Order: sequence, then structure tokens, then C-alpha cells
Amino acid sequence: MPDTPALSGKWLTPDEQKYLLIQNIIKNNGTEKHEKGDKFKWTYLKDLVTDYKIYLQAWILFTASVCAYGLKFTMPSITKSMGFTSSQAQLMTIPPYVAGAISAVGMSKLSDRYQRRFPFIFGQMLIVLVGFCILLPLAPNIKHQIAACYIAVVLICIGQYPTNPAGSAWISGNLAGEQKRAMGIALNICLGNSGGIVGSYIFLDSEKKIGYPTGFGIGLAFAAATLVSSIILELSYMRINKKREQFSEDEIRREYTDEQLMRLGDKSPLFRYKL
Repeated sequence: MPDTPALSGKWLTPDEQKYLLIQNIIKNNGTEKHEKGDKFKWTYLKDLVTDYKIYLQAWILFTASVCAYGLKFTMPSITKSMGFTSSQAQLMTIPPYVAGAISAVGMSKLSDRYQRRFPFIFGQMLIVLVGFCILLPLAPNIKHQIAACYIAVVLICIGQYPTNPAGSAWISGNLAGEQKRAMGIALNICLGNSGGIVGSYIFLDSEKKIGYPTGFGIGLAFAAATLVSSIILELSYMRINKKREQFSEDEIRREYTDEQLMRLGDKSPLFRYKL
């Protein structure tokens, strides 16, 4: 892959090349210079694994994976317990997934348009929380609460599926330095996808007749915890940005060289976290 948009003229227009060059300058704290050498440095890994914000970001993807995998394997059983036949139950799983797909595309476009991540992630997980709050008390009597329970399933899909791309975009935009960004995205996805292991086991077969209280209860708890962690993350980013705004760019550049600022990555006083 070309390491600069300037070498991508065969498939990028001049305007697209200019846009990507500007993006690179922003990511590199106002300079066109790039990190020299491709050698792995332990300092980048140390900075990454000791950054608490990485784990708060990973928690967002972890929760989305728990909900997604849990419903993926259990939704046919949930719809069948509403009184539908096996074939009808399979068909009834389609609308929630369609709603989730539309939500994922629509929310992603809006998030990119306004360049905000937290409001969308918070709103989406709030929808997931509402869905689990409906299902937890009503699922034991699901045959008599079909409409409410089905709407709750749709709400969970609408909220959970846009969360993964929004969370991935949030962390990729808040890591500076090519090596740290690459490792951070990989670590975030790895930790986030491990939620699929949890999600595969929270809906117990032994609780099928009583409405999966463990599965819905755990889903509700995870959604609530994600709301709290996203608030902590947003406040942390706001606090750091506010602190860095106390110094002008001229003052910072008098104290640091371009190379030092580049090595600092997202710890550079010129870097601003996306909110």
C-alpha cells in the first residue's frame, strides 16, 4: 500500500489527494513529516497498555459484542417462544437485523457529518438499555407480551450495531503516531471481540421457559456500565483538551521540535481528542 496519498494518483482525484494530505498533517500534529523506520519500539506498546482510555474504548466494543453475539444465537429461540413456528421464528429475526443495518449506516453517516462520537454512542447504548429494561420483566410472559418484547428486540439491534463502527472510529481518531495507532486499533478490536465469548454463554438453555433472566439481566448491566464508561471517557477527553488549550501553538513550537511533537503522538500538546 502506498504510504502517502501523493503516490495514489491512479485511483484518487486531486481533491481526494489534497483531503488525505490534510488529514495526515492533522494526525501528525501539524507537520507533513512521518515516523522514520518501521522498527517496533517497546515504548509505543508501553504507552498504549498503560493508557486507561484504551480500555474504556475497548469496553464499548466489548459490550456491543456481548449483545450482538448473545442475540445472534438466541433470537430464533426468543421469537419461537412468542408462539411462532420454527420457520416463522426464523423469518421474524429479519426485521430486527434490517433495522440494525439501517441504523448502523445512518448513524455512521451522521457521526461523520458532525464529527462527534460520544453523543451517538451514548444515545445508541441508551436505546439498548431501554430494550433490555423492557425484555427483562416481560420475557417470562412473552406469549402475552409479543408486541412489546419484539419491539424491544428491534430496539436492541438498532442500538447495538452502530456502536461498533462508532467505537472503532472514536479510538482511531484519538490515537496519534502510526505505530501506536496501528497497535491501538488492533488491541481495541481484539479486546472488543472477546465479548463474543461472554455473549455466547449468557443466554442459558435451562432458562428458556422462564425468559432468559440471566441473559437479559447481564445485557442490561453491560449497557448501563457502557453509558458510565463513555461519560468518563468523554469527560477525560474534554479535560485534557481544555488543559492543552491554555497554551498557544507558537508557545508549544518554541518548546518542542517537530520530531518531538511527532513522537509524543496523542500526548502532544497540539493534539486534540475527538469528542
